[in-house]
Amino acid sequence: MRRLGETVLVIILVAAGPAWANQTADLVEGEQEPAPAVQNSDDATRGSDEAAQALGDAARELGKAAQVLDNAAQALGGRKPPPPPGKPRLTLDDIKGGMLFRHGFSFGVGFQAHLPRTSGRQGSAGFGLVPFVSLFPATWFIADETSTYCASRWGGFGKDEARGIANSVARARTTSLTGDKNPSDAEVQRVTNWDVEKPGAWCWRQWIGLYVGVPSKFKADAALGDDVAETVFTEFNPIFSGGVIFSPSTYFSVLGGLTRSRIAANGSPSHPVTSVSIGLGGSIEIVGLLIGK
Repeated sequence: MRRLGETVLVIILVAAGPAWANQTADLVEGEQEPAPAVQNSDDATRGSDEAAQALGDAARELGKAAQVLDNAAQALGGRKPPPPPGKPRLTLDDIKGGMLFRHGFSFGVGFQAHLPRTSGRQGSAGFGLVPFVSLFPATWFIADETSTYCASRWGGFGKDEARGIANSVARARTTSLTGDKNPSDAEVQRVTNWDVEKPGAWCWRQWIGLYVGVPSKFKADAALGDDVAETVFTEFNPIFSGGVIFSPSTYFSVLGGLTRSRIAANGSPSHPVTSVSIGLGGSIEIVGLLIGK
């Protein structure tokens, strides 16, 4: 690469040679004009000094240019190709916008009441927290525009914002399918069956889903022996909880299902216990909403 810089320097010097030759010729012609000898000598000396200074300045500038070219060549020679674009990370804006819900799942935390069944070892209600994963299968069987609109509404956006987001998805899908970069509203509706002028959807079907989680330990009355009528206040160790979830908003979810636990006391065998569990909870998207859009 340094050889490249030197070659460019030689070319520039050769190209500049005629100009310097002309300047020297002018000085020589000046010496031939009729004038006093001393004046001619002074002018020639002054012209030679100016020519030498010009040559020095030009050489310094050419040296700087050659150094810049050399540095650029080295940089180009050592530059690594950019890495391929990776998978985009999930951002806070995606979470706030209901991105997880759009794909049919979410995470959350709820407060549960574990109620005794009419027949069983549990004698009273217990209370505790439950982190859970929720699934919303209805979102897997609808168009992208509808799921986007409902997810945006579920994630806390207003109707107009949700419509704008869904319209963007519809136009992008139309462009992908037809190649038209600026499709009309009629074309978008024909391709996606999404009405851009009057967007909207009934989203309640997507709000119904399933949940599964592992509740925290809780305490309640339970029968540890063979006599289920004789109960003691003891600790329940939940194994899992599962059931139905109704989640009309990221702020609010209703959970209903069963919780399987084990109870045991010192010196006695453990017993499995099934409780009826109901609870209220919120999803992870609420964190983004609390931080702010």
